[in-house]
Amino acid sequence: MSLLELSPNYNMENCSEELLEKSLHVVCPAYCGLNPYGAMSCAVRLDHDEAMDHALRVNRANETGTLYPKYPLTILPLTDFEGRNDSGNRELMGKHVMDAFEANERYWKIPKLVFILGGYSCGQYFDAALCEEIIREKLRTTDFVHTRLIALAD
Repeated sequence: MSLLELSPNYNMENCSEELLEKSLHVVCPAYCGLNPYGAMSCAVRLDHDEAMDHALRVNRANETGTLYPKYPLTILPLTDFEGRNDSGNRELMGKHVMDAFEANERYWKIPKLVFILGGYSCGQYFDAALCEEIIREKLRTTDFVHTRLIALAD
């Protein structure tokens, strides 16, 4: 299993074609706007209101959500949302990361899984450092059948 750190091959600007072709599964924080989820939902031509509603549901439920079967786009709930602050909660972040892995293994079955955790303004609402740490830990203990490449994108 490979984990690419800050891979120049995958970022908000150049993932859209593979995302549309369903040859790449993107995971990002559930934050709309000038951020990965906003860019990826625009790339797949997801209606803005539908994208916002999906992010709101994910954040309020504090559960990972995928757009299966429409688009291989999965969003992780923000760690800081409407008075809830889960920053530093390793157990909860571990569950969200494992849910993203499972969405790919069980439903999408796409060889490339890319986490785009950064963004212009979601950094203050999402614990990207903890998420990256958990991804690295879970890679050592998780068996993958369909996933062949996991990348941490710019």
